[in-house]
Amino acid sequence: MKTILDIIQAKKEKLYATCNGHKTCGKCKIKVLENLSITQEESRFLTQKEIDEGVRLACCHEYLPDMHYEILNQDMDILEDISVDDLSDLKEEGNGLIVDIGTTTVVMKWISLINGESLKTVSFRNPQAVYGGDVISRIDYSSSHPHVLNQVLIEQLERNIQENIDFNIKRMIVCGNTVMTHLFIDCDISSLGHVPFDIPIPSTVHINSSQIFKTLTKTFDILTFPHIAAFVGGDITSGILALNIDQSIDDKMLVDLGTNGEIVVGNKEKIITTSTAAGPAFEGVGIACGGPSIPGAITEVKINDRHIEYKTIANQTAQSICGSGLISLIAELRRKDIIDDMGRFTSPIDKWNITENIYITRKDIQSFQLAKAAIQAGVTSLLQENGEVSEIYISGGFGAHVHIEDLIELKIFPEQYLEKIKNVKNSALSGAYVLLRTQDDKRLDQIIDKSQNINLASYPDFDDLLVEGLYF
Repeated sequence: MKTILDIIQAKKEKLYATCNGHKTCGKCKIKVLENLSITQEESRFLTQKEIDEGVRLACCHEYLPDMHYEILNQDMDILEDISVDDLSDLKEEGNGLIVDIGTTTVVMKWISLINGESLKTVSFRNPQAVYGGDVISRIDYSSSHPHVLNQVLIEQLERNIQENIDFNIKRMIVCGNTVMTHLFIDCDISSLGHVPFDIPIPSTVHINSSQIFKTLTKTFDILTFPHIAAFVGGDITSGILALNIDQSIDDKMLVDLGTNGEIVVGNKEKIITTSTAAGPAFEGVGIACGGPSIPGAITEVKINDRHIEYKTIANQTAQSICGSGLISLIAELRRKDIIDDMGRFTSPIDKWNITENIYITRKDIQSFQLAKAAIQAGVTSLLQENGEVSEIYISGGFGAHVHIEDLIELKIFPEQYLEKIKNVKNSALSGAYVLLRTQDDKRLDQIIDKSQNINLASYPDFDDLLVEGLYF
């Protein structure tokens, strides 16, 4: 039996399908004209209002000939800005292209090499998302469907380059995690899916565009970032470069908030990295009313004398809660003693409503606790390992939008770091900008050489820190 999702994937249509059809995420929402009965799985994820309006999950229904469906608007709020030190003394003829291939979103930015100005930016949802929302599902899918994930990504990139061919690209810099980078160069990633998690190509890759893009007439050089470890990829190497952690006298910390939370502490002498399996709660996955950063997603919540105020992306009608909104909401619930330090409601309720149809449940809070405990334990472990740090940078898909006070309230970071924590813009894309202009790939080798990745599972007190991190 082919499901509607199978047909959507075959047509390469854009749909958020985090669990790749395993009926566990509730995100592949479509609107159908036919009167389809509600399945048991759908009843867990869809509100009555959505059901009445004909919303269904594409993975739960067989596709029948002449069936009519509509993919709901899933345009995302994508972080496109870069933030780097002044590089105005670097000038050369031509233009460059920097690309941040994220698991969820992709950003392409054309840069003038003469003055470093941004000429144009194009961003879009990673077309691979229809085959799974996280790297594990992509690894699984690619093992049985080789080249497909590469093709859908390259087609989109190539189309955008072709539409902007007049920019005359001289070189292209690509950053991404280990899975995204290897899918870009169409490399077998099966070794990243099982112990010992070997990286197929850990080093910097230099390649000619003709080997990647088959229809472009003009060729240029392409460079990808090297990887520190299987779950500390080129995007983190790029962030280290952008924030000058590798040239700092003082210890600095970089925390990438997300499903696989990467943490870096280092200076010009030594860099320690690690990753924590935070799970997808920070991305809104597994949360009853959670969702990606699309118009209508709640990003911030304030509670004043039982009066609820909230903000949404693009100021549209509230549809879901995205990652930054979830952090804001739970921090506010704790601040107002609506939940206790164990995440339990302090009054006899099963859920807490923001609007009539958008709410948070005890189960949602538990999922968030697991994610935040993993990040908190990782942060605490590296702080104990290295001592004080002069600055903490927060990056990630939504890391640049969260409020520092909320992170402190939830005890993800110690209170004494309140004035030392900074939200940064797209640190991965910023590092690609630095590399595009400096061409200093030897510095990348130096970053790799001085970096040591540690396995938190073997850290002496990690289990205790993990349990401690469950408390608010």
